[in-house]
Amino acid sequence: TFESQDAMIVMDSRGHILRANRAFTQLFGFEPDEIVGSDLDFLYANVHDETWQQDMRQALRHNGHWSGEVACLRKSGDEFPCWHRITSVSDDRGQVTHFVGAYADISDRKESEERIRKLAFFDPLTNLPNRTLFMDRFQQALVSVRRTQSSLALAFMDLDGFKAVNDTHGHAAGDFLLEALSEKMKACLREDDTLARLGGDEFLLLL
Repeated sequence: TFESQDAMIVMDSRGHILRANRAFTQLFGFEPDEIVGSDLDFLYANVHDETWQQDMRQALRHNGHWSGEVACLRKSGDEFPCWHRITSVSDDRGQVTHFVGAYADISDRKESEERIRKLAFFDPLTNLPNRTLFMDRFQQALVSVRRTQSSLALAFMDLDGFKAVNDTHGHAAGDFLLEALSEKMKACLREDDTLARLGGDEFLLLL
């Protein structure tokens, strides 16, 4: 079981690594003799604070296991998202003697989730927010201006003569025009403003 497809390590009761399987070496790039005796800190990117470690230790004490997404580091220094599981192993008296850790690279899953998120909320041609995301930001902006007694501006814009561009130069030229225009408009806006594409040559501005 230890030499499974999952990257696995065995630790003593203090959390020091005793063994690592071949899948671990393939995933992280470390040979077992490079990491035996170490704790797990060198495997994690500097995005996890002490609170995360405390939650993990508390879950191990109360439930005997913990799992969650962490940002891991390969030996090369490359960062990747990882699903991490730790399980405690106890003796007959109930004393924890070992911990078993397992790691799975979830980069492909995260990329798929990001693609799905973009399809749901962003225009695929210009990468601008679509109608759904725009309405969400508009509702948030309304709440904010009511609370702060400030104001906002909403503008609708389309391109005159855009159909003629498509008809005379083709849809590829029309797409290029929309992309170029989107980049120029974004460069004119502040970080808190929103530019969205509704479809065709129609845009919405939230200022």
